[in-house]
Amino acid sequence: MPLRRFTAAARHGVRAPVRATLDAAGRLTRMELDMPAMYPIPPAQTWTLEFSAYGAAKPATAPPAGQIGS
Repeated sequence: MPLRRFTAAARHGVRAPVRATLDAAGRLTRMELDMPAMYPIPPAQTWTLEFSAYGAAKPATAPPAGQIGS
């Protein structure tokens, strides 16, 4: 969903409650967003993001040229 839709929704009072889980070191390990029903998301949904492997090196690779700028 484009950022402009979130921005417009926020201006109209739409809120997405967030729950965050931290590990023993205070680092974010899980975040849940309760997304309300709004176009183009027909039903209300919970989005879950999980974060792990803090401190582990991972090489970065460029996305395919067709995905840049979209």
